[in-house]
Amino acid sequence: MEIKTENQGQYSGDRTLKDLAPNVAALLCYVGGWISGIVFLVLEQKNRFVRFHAIQSIAVFGILTLAGAVLGSIPVVGFGFRWAIWITGFILWIILMVKAYAGEYFKMPWAGNFAEKLATESIQQAVQQPIKTEVAANSAAGQSAAINIAPTSKRDEFRAKYYSVGAKAGRITGSAFAIAWSVALLIFFVFFHRYIAYYEPVEIGNITQWQVHTLVTSSFYLWLPLLTATLVLSIIGHAFLIAFDKYILRQSVEIVLAIFGIAAVVNLLVIFPFNFNVIPNADMAFWAAFGLSATLIIIAVGMAIGALVRLIQTVVNVADSKY
Repeated sequence: MEIKTENQGQYSGDRTLKDLAPNVAALLCYVGGWISGIVFLVLEQKNRFVRFHAIQSIAVFGILTLAGAVLGSIPVVGFGFRWAIWITGFILWIILMVKAYAGEYFKMPWAGNFAEKLATESIQQAVQQPIKTEVAANSAAGQSAAINIAPTSKRDEFRAKYYSVGAKAGRITGSAFAIAWSVALLIFFVFFHRYIAYYEPVEIGNITQWQVHTLVTSSFYLWLPLLTATLVLSIIGHAFLIAFDKYILRQSVEIVLAIFGIAAVVNLLVIFPFNFNVIPNADMAFWAAFGLSATLIIIAVGMAIGALVRLIQTVVNVADSKY
């Protein structure tokens, strides 16, 4: 683990949150996991040390919660995953509270860098000072005047960047791609899912023909309604975002769509409507099933992390009055 210290590893002497010591506030960020992290992120607007630990708490325990939900739902081995994640979370919970109370910027891999970046950016913007510019007032009078230019607010800076032409075009392109991808998946899984199969070459005379052994079982139809609903919602949601490109709306829609996507992948893992026994080679059948399961787990975890990062960024931006 990487540890970063500031002022020899000690927090600033400034008190915060109505005379609550920063190290105590930082400890409390972890007491309730990601929930207390959100609470202190919203309440504390000035102390970088507290905000760092609040964001790190959201990231670390949010990821563990999502990982536990996803991996714990896997048949047979899910119970083991749940216990492993719970024990890991408990150990990290103790370590992070001890380090926070000791006044250390103790950084977890990835989550610590992410927390440090957001905490630093928000504090820097909060303390921005007015800018003074000297201009010529009147050439005839030959006088100069100092004009105080009020700093651009965090909200204005954020909106100017978010709604710039390039950023908006990128989001529209992304939504259009998501719609096209969702339509293609919807058509394939509804009408052509039987082609998810093992193709065996068969020699008939001098001609090689392919015999199709479908991998899909009847359980597939238990999963199809959830997948269909997820893809239809994705199409509608991204079409709506193209028409109404607003920050809070987009973040909310993206998070909801990610939750549906995670649910669809996890449900597919639980049902697992594939029969790899049609593959003649037993080793190949085993590794095909294992590879598909591993890929689905990686996809689910990746989607969960992406949704969590988006949620944290939204909470930070709203808490900082950027939007």
